[in-house]
Amino acid sequence: MKTVLGDLQIVVERHSDVLRNNALPFRVLMVLRILGFALSLGAAAYGFLSLRPFQLFSVEILTTVLVCGAAYGLYALAAKTTLLYEDYIVEMVPINCAVLVLIKQFLPDSILLETPFGRIKYTHVPLLAVLSVSICSIAGVMSSVVVLQCIFAVQISWTYLRFFNPHEVDSFYGDSSEHFVWASLFPRIIQPFCTILGRICFRSLVKLGVCKRSVRHVDLNSLQSVGISLRGLDSTARDAERRRQKALRDLNERLHKTKKMETIAWEEDAEDEREASIEPEAKQNVKQKFMLYDKLAKR
Repeated sequence: MKTVLGDLQIVVERHSDVLRNNALPFRVLMVLRILGFALSLGAAAYGFLSLRPFQLFSVEILTTVLVCGAAYGLYALAAKTTLLYEDYIVEMVPINCAVLVLIKQFLPDSILLETPFGRIKYTHVPLLAVLSVSICSIAGVMSSVVVLQCIFAVQISWTYLRFFNPHEVDSFYGDSSEHFVWASLFPRIIQPFCTILGRICFRSLVKLGVCKRSVRHVDLNSLQSVGISLRGLDSTARDAERRRQKALRDLNERLHKTKKMETIAWEEDAEDEREASIEPEAKQNVKQKFMLYDKLAKR
């Protein structure tokens, strides 16, 4: 998974301008991922695309280990062996979810679909994938182990991109921008609670030595001759650029709506003027008819 995410990261960084201005490549990638996901769940493809928990020769080794840990925990607590020996682990599920998190990182505010209920953005895609798989698992279409794979894959992918992903330009790791916090994986209603929970987990991991706090080192003696690139400043600049693009997109939509309203108002005014010009002519014709009738009556 680390190798795949690294390759995808390099591709997106080299073609970031094209991908940000045109979301079609990401939509094609989404369609391919969905087709691969559907293929991986087919019973006929089990012999080629899946393996059982006790077979640990998977490319998604970390996700497999976590699923196996959950299976052994379920066996120890409830003495159930369904998840341990009977359910299949589908190999393409973690890769699909990892790609969705990568898309969320680079196109958080871009619109994927417009529905009557609201706009679906790329930042909503990982959560929608987990919810869809959960619903299918409850309905009996998919196995419950697929839900665990999706959840673990989203968390592992986010952790890698957030803390451990190396940069080619500088020696910093990860992405500390505000739009890519852990709470952004959840709906806005529960994001405050998720923010508190994420801070508690992060501090616990820092104390355990798993993660490190970002420390910025600035050499005051070399400020005049050497340019210093800080990860926090780069993240702030990226956030400002995304906000600017979002504001321009909203402004264009408002201008388009205003032009439509002005066109409709101009057409209504033209119709009113036409009706106003017709009414005096009709009154003049009626008056002439009445005068003609009076003359005939006098004769």
